Amino acid sequence: MKSFSEVVAQDLADGDYDKFVDHSIVGADRKMAIDFLRMMPKNMRGDFVYVDPAVGKILSNRVDLVGNIKFTDLSSSKQQSLNRTMSSTRHAMSYPPEFGNGGPFIRNYSYQGENALYGYATPPCDTNIPSRDSAGMYFNAYSGNSGGSVLDAGLAQGLAPYDNQTLNAFINIAGAGNGYLFHGWTNLNQTWHCGTHLGMMFGTLVGGTMEMLAIGVPNYDPTQYQLPPSLAIWSNAAWNFFPVPTALRTGANPGTWNDIPSPCLSCYVARMFTIAEAGGGPDGSCYGYCNGSISGRWDQVVGGNLTNDCSQVAQQSERCTIEYQSNGSWIAGLWDIDDQTHHGGVGHYYNTDQDGMEGLNDNYTTSTIFDLPGTFVIPLPPVPTPTPAPPCTPDSYGYCVQSHSSSMSWSYCTGPNGNVREYTGSIAYIIGGAGNNASYTMYTIDDGSGSCTTTFYWDPNEPSQDFGDPNLP
Repeated sequence: MKSFSEVVAQDLADGDYDKFVDHSIVGADRKMAIDFLRMMPKNMRGDFVYVDPAVGKILSNRVDLVGNIKFTDLSSSKQQSLNRTMSSTRHAMSYPPEFGNGGPFIRNYSYQGENALYGYATPPCDTNIPSRDSAGMYFNAYSGNSGGSVLDAGLAQGLAPYDNQTLNAFINIAGAGNGYLFHGWTNLNQTWHCGTHLGMMFGTLVGGTMEMLAIGVPNYDPTQYQLPPSLAIWSNAAWNFFPVPTALRTGANPGTWNDIPSPCLSCYVARMFTIAEAGGGPDGSCYGYCNGSISGRWDQVVGGNLTNDCSQVAQQSERCTIEYQSNGSWIAGLWDIDDQTHHGGVGHYYNTDQDGMEGLNDNYTTSTIFDLPGTFVIPLPPVPTPTPAPPCTPDSYGYCVQSHSSSMSWSYCTGPNGNVREYTGSIAYIIGGAGNNASYTMYTIDDGSGSCTTTFYWDPNEPSQDFGDPNLP
């Protein structure tokens, strides 16, 4: 039987995965093996061995790979080792966050009790990311007793198979049996180009059992104007609602942080600017700091807690709501440091907790604090009121479409019919007549069927039904 690694980067139909599972594997095991193969990113395909010591189960898509695997009872020595580990390295309360490893990074971490972040990232085009590395601007979450982050979620840049100028959304959960999350997404294949202003919202939902990440292109320039989160509209978006990792649920102590309900008072979040280096050492990479100046940018980032459950159903229009301090303060501390194996150059400039510039360079050996007067508008003015659209002529029902605008994008999707373009986005309508104007938006999203097909929904409702006018959309 052929190895699954032989079809790296190739487009496969649903029926093709079965060909890479040995014929002797049947029933539920065969279905599980096919599901494992299907979940692998197409540029990272290979044969697998799944081991569950608790029940003595071994499963692989190739039976020849499991012949030499045996289970040994190590319960006694395992307990002794665990006791030694707990007494020597485990911290009852690991705050502030520990050093980190894997490549240079800049981490702004929050006060304990904050479990959500919202803001805007402008990823730099000034990059040199070797093929096995990746960079990113993202948020992450920590429990009160974890040495490192439990969960990273946000924007990855240069992550295979994409080039150094392309970003995609990602969620990475720490711990055995976890890793990159590929299920539960809406528009996982959505990508963005460097230099694009991108909104990010991340946090634990009310109740402490679900987590969310949303990324999209705002309908205004967050480097020039300010707009409350409740009024911002994002397009070309990707999002996911998923269960809170066990490490964040274990020992969670809900309460109140600065008069804001918090699902976990010992947990905290951070804003990250990083290079993930596959080799664990200097390799000449740089991100937003390749030419002596810095260009990675954050704007209007606030930290606090989500205060509603958010709608997790596409046809419902309830928004996720973050509550934060009116003065915008959320950062408790800063690590502007590399990993434990080497020193990479770090450059940054912070205007407030909400905004700043950052960059990393493996070829430098010192940190630099830049003086960038005039970089940030202080204070940001509100978004200008748009010029009203010219009036339209009402139909016999008394209504008409006064204006409409669309924001659509496409990405490649692999389904039963091969690699095809799938179009997603939104069309905004202003309905005029009868003495008032009303805004309606139709969203087109992936329907989750795996067939590269879409569905749509209206926010707040379908205009023709609201107004009883069959001539409206």
